[in-house]
Amino acid sequence: MAKGRRITPEVQQIVVRLSAVLSKDDIAIYMGVSTSAIKQILQYFEQNNTIPADEEKERQRRPRLLCDEDIQVCASVLIIN
Repeated sequence: MAKGRRITPEVQQIVVRLSAVLSKDDIAIYMGVSTSAIKQILQYFEQNNTIPADEEKERQRRPRLLCDEDIQVCASVLIIN
């Protein structure tokens, strides 16, 4: 898996299931995920009995900046009023 890419919930679920029969190193080779990412996934799963949800990551994003269309709409509303 490419460096810096987010690991999808499906892949995280596979990592958790494979951890029952394979070592972390074997999972890393098979899935193409770093061993540190596998450790993080399994630690989170052991503590919470679930995988990290995508929704949590979406909420942590920076707010969207205004674009030209937003500014034009605001300007036209101000002129009409």
